[in-house]
Amino acid sequence: MKQAEAAGVGGILLALSAGYNTKPGDPIPFPIIEEAAKKGIDLNEEKPCASFSLRNDLENHDYIICLDRRVRSKVLSDAEQLARTLKEDYARWESKIRLLRDIDGDQSLTKSAWELDISKFNTTNNETVMDDIERACAAFLKVLLEMGLEDGCTSKE
Repeated sequence: MKQAEAAGVGGILLALSAGYNTKPGDPIPFPIIEEAAKKGIDLNEEKPCASFSLRNDLENHDYIICLDRRVRSKVLSDAEQLARTLKEDYARWESKIRLLRDIDGDQSLTKSAWELDISKFNTTNNETVMDDIERACAAFLKVLLEMGLEDGCTSKE
């Protein structure tokens, strides 16, 4: 969100960390809090991860960004099953579910960014992982700005 604020669009973006495999009240792992603090991001006052609600999130958010392929595969599978049950358009939902590493236009992210397992965050090179996440988020913001995201509106759907 710091990058969005610097680009002048912080007031119109909402970034949530849902945690697909967490429950409301689960604490944010300390290594994540510690590494985020090094980047100037204070997670100490954050509430624990919001509960992921597949149908609600698919209907109300433009993108669902997954940190690793395992989580993306699970979200896609669950979305496909839900679409069949509700007779919804799976293709519309599928297009919203992205892998963070695929957003980086120059594909310069290190291997850790696409094999990231957040539950093992403290056993990986946390600094590299946070750098990769930050770089991919900057690339995603650039894509949104190129699509016409401006403070107050988007010019393209």
